Amino acid sequence: MRYKCSSCGTIITKELKLLTDKNLISVVDGEDLIPSGYFMICDGTYFSASFTTRIIINKNDMINSKRHYDENRFCGCCGQDGSAGPNIICVNNHDIATELSDCWMSHGILLEPCFVKEDDSQEFVNMVLKQIFSGNT
Repeated sequence: MRYKCSSCGTIITKELKLLTDKNLISVVDGEDLIPSGYFMICDGTYFSASFTTRIIINKNDMINSKRHYDENRFCGCCGQDGSAGPNIICVNNHDIATELSDCWMSHGILLEPCFVKEDDSQEFVNMVLKQIFSGNT
């Protein structure tokens, strides 16, 4: 699954799978919470309860995105603590995510559900190909 910007449709993540093996989660300060290639839904266990329902991904899985143009969105001592709201935008300047990367926390990107949606275009292509090759057109 990939995610895209709700405003413009730009794909903003690499292909991701739901993280089901909780042994892959790292709660070590300064390290990535989850490995690249996965996503999980924030339930308040690893990040503040105020981030519940956000989609957590690894920073290396972001594409077509950049730092927010509003420097007031960046708070933290050694990285970003996410306290000033979304600080990542898509290439077309729409809010999409909050980076959490300060020294006193595990690191991750929280996709904001009101600003992103699942990209189902590949699922549609796969469905069509399956129908074509199975003779059910």
